[in-house]
Parts: sequence; C-alpha cells; structure tokens
Amino acid sequence: MFGESGFFEAFFYQHGPHRQGVGGVLTYYLARGTGFSVIAESYMIASFLVFSAALCLSLKRRLFSAASIWDLSIPLIVLNPVQVGTVIMVPNISHSVLPLFFLFCVGHCWISRNSTVRFAAASAIAALSLFTGFGIFVYIGFAVLFLSDWIMSIRSDWRSDLPFRGFALIVLILAAIIFSTEYRWDPANDEMVFPHEPWSDYVVFVNYMFGRFIFISKVARPYLGMVLLIGSLAVCVYTACRFFLNSKSRVFSIALLALSTSFGFIAMAAIGRVSLGVDGGGSSRYFTLVTPIVVSVYFILSEIVSEQSKRAILLFAGFSLLVGISYVSNTVYADHKLSPVMEGKQRWIESYGELRETAMANVQSDFSIYPDPLAIESRIRFLEDSQLSAFRD
Repeated sequence: MFGESGFFEAFFYQHGPHRQGVGGVLTYYLARGTGFSVIAESYMIASFLVFSAALCLSLKRRLFSAASIWDLSIPLIVLNPVQVGTVIMVPNISHSVLPLFFLFCVGHCWISRNSTVRFAAASAIAALSLFTGFGIFVYIGFAVLFLSDWIMSIRSDWRSDLPFRGFALIVLILAAIIFSTEYRWDPANDEMVFPHEPWSDYVVFVNYMFGRFIFISKVARPYLGMVLLIGSLAVCVYTACRFFLNSKSRVFSIALLALSTSFGFIAMAAIGRVSLGVDGGGSSRYFTLVTPIVVSVYFILSEIVSEQSKRAILLFAGFSLLVGISYVSNTVYADHKLSPVMEGKQRWIESYGELRETAMANVQSDFSIYPDPLAIESRIRFLEDSQLSAFRD
C-alpha cells in the first residue's frame, strides 16, 4: 500500500494466517484511486455484503422455486449491524466479507445442471477463495463437498462428468500448491500456544462468539452462546446425515458447504485468539463468517416446512422472530459502538494537526490509534506529506 508494489504483490500478500487475494487487489486499487479513503473502503465492504444478501436470496429462490415472506430473514441475517466491526472498525474486505460472497457464488455454481458451471466455475471460485482471507474454509468446504459427491456418485452416471470433475480436481490441487509456496504460519498473536490451557477456554471463547448474535449483557452472552452453539452442532449433525443419505439433495449440499466454512473459521479463530481472552470471541468482526450457519438453519427449516407443510410453520416463525430481535438489538449495539469512535477519531485528527506527533495526539485526544503509534509514525507522515486519507484537502 505504501510502496511501489502492484497487482501480484497485493494478491499474494500475507496478512496474519491468510493471504489478501482478490480483496488485496480491490483494496490496493481503491486506495490508489480515492487517495487512501477508508470511507470508500467501508462503502466497498458494505456493497459486497449487499451483493452477498442478494446472492443468498436468489440461492434460496433457486433451491425452493418460490419466494416467501419469510425470505425477509435473509437480508436481516447477512446485513446484521453487528458487523460494524467488519465494515467500519477494522475494515479489511479479505478477512470475511469476500469469503462470504464467494461462498454464495460457489453455492450457485454447485446447484447448476451445467457441468461446466458446477465443476469448472465452482472450483475456480473456490481457488480464489483460498487466497482471499478466511475463504480458506470456503475452499476446504468445497473440496470436502466435491470429493464426497464424487465418491457417492461412483455407482451412478458420474463418468459423463469425468472431464469436468478432473478439471476441477486439477484446479483445486494447483491452487493449494501455489498458495503454499512461500507461505509461512503466522497467527498474528505472539501469545498463541497450542494446546491452550485450560481446554475449556476454547468452548467459552466460541460461546462468546455465538452469544454475539443478540446484543445482551456481557455476563449473559456466553450462556446464550452455549445454547446457540449446541443448536448449531445439532443442525450440523442433522445436515451431515441427510447429505450422506442423499448427496443429490441440493439444500443439504449447500448447508454442508456453509456449515463447514463457518465451523472451520470458528475453530481457527478460537485456536489463534483464545490466549488473548475468552471474551475476545465476542468481537463483532467474527460474526460475518458465523452467518452461514444461520443461513443454513433457514434453508433447512425451509426444507422441513416444504416436507411437512404447515406443521413446522411455528418453528419457522420462531426462528424469524429471533433473527428480527438480533437485527434490532444489534442496531442499538452498532450505534453505541460507532458514536464514540467517530468522535474519538475526529479529536485525534485535530490533535495531530496541532502537535504533529502520534503519541502526544493519543494523550491529548484521549483516543488511541491502533497499533502502537510509534509503529505507524512513518505511515502517518507519508499520508500527511502526500495529502492522503484524513489529510486530503
């Protein structure tokens, strides 16, 4: 971002345990075109969340051949305001927003009756996901789905799709080889130790992550999270059983892809971050890659309703009510979270304009920029001298 790098450097750049991929390229060129405007970056991230919601709605329509009033739950899930951390507080489109977008793209490809789309296009998108943030788990989830479907299709007419399946397998293997070239394990946490002691902290961390679904007190959050985690695990077992009984079920194939993506991310987040405190699982920017679990529940409930007609409608209504409560409560959370940060950043910029020294600006404004101000002193100077970001006229 601050050097003379270009397309390939932005794509392969490693940030913590993942690469930046497509998100790195988008961010690189957006920054160059907007004078390093973080506001523009946040709008780009928000736009891809909207695209993801639209893709999810159309995916539901394709799976069930009809729209429903209950489909209003989908934008409430995907556009949940709890993601204020992802969109504004720590804006990095590669982290989870683009992986979510790619997940729904892969889902659309997988349910296509066209073998070129189902195997070639899906594998190509999965390969891009591997390089883009925690899309690593979109790639892994698709690989599991792809290989499971191939194995379970041996007794059917899989030979007619063999060239496309072979191409997809080659793409997945090549992507893994290229990704691993010069890759280094970097948890971005100097305090990480595996296994962490006590082991129960991993569970509590994940409980906090699920407890973020509804904005409630921090004390009650892990207990709500425990209930939602147990429910999600039950859904995961049910989905796996239904898929392996009938791998041709489009609904349970998509649900398996989404659930494996989410639980893979959840496991890595817990392993890499639990040493920083179990309540760190409640970080709002983790929620984006938890939403595929909620979407999966919605799809599975839709399938149950279609199978059992009106008898399951109360369960569906209860789920939609819970989603609505989540959206409204997290709107309050986002407002409480954003206001002091917005005001603090403005005070910091004004203080820096007077003092021209980052550490002193932290003190005077009573607002600390991240990370350590001395670590980014040269970057602030670069932005100021080049009249970029907050220093533009």
